[in-house]
Amino acid sequence: HAPLTANVLRHLAEILLSILLFVLVVNSVRTPGQLRILVTVLILAGTVSAAIGVFLYILPDELTVRILSVLRVVRYPSGSDVLRYIEDDPSRPLRATSTSVDPNVLGGALIFITSMATAQFFESRPVVSKRQLTIAVCLLLTCMILTFSRGSFFGLAVACFALALLRYPRLIWIGL
Repeated sequence: HAPLTANVLRHLAEILLSILLFVLVVNSVRTPGQLRILVTVLILAGTVSAAIGVFLYILPDELTVRILSVLRVVRYPSGSDVLRYIEDDPSRPLRATSTSVDPNVLGGALIFITSMATAQFFESRPVVSKRQLTIAVCLLLTCMILTFSRGSFFGLAVACFALALLRYPRLIWIGL
């Protein structure tokens, strides 16, 4: 019921790509070895993104702006627009974005990766060592806290509660 704009078309393309990616993964990942590689890559990529988010958060604002403004060649915002604050008020705390434009988008990605890494941590044969998973989960949680995304906190709590109910009851005690 609205005119087709570039933004609406981009969102439609993103939804279609997400659906097609699901179909591609379901039809391509056939063996446990392939699944292990995929899970390892996802956890590693998410952890690197979280590490970038924490690193950019602790840098001085001017340096963070300069570093992220380099991404303008891929239509990333540049200048002071790359920094996001609570309620868009620079007198309030800065929110971590990593290389995402929005802290809530980063938080949503962190829900997925953190819950996957947490599940691997409680697995008897994880895809990577428990020590590496401990470092990954700590980085992921730190970055999520720095996003100040309440929806992401809630989403991660729900995901971990579902993991606790369905597979890892020890998580209930940790959650309490």
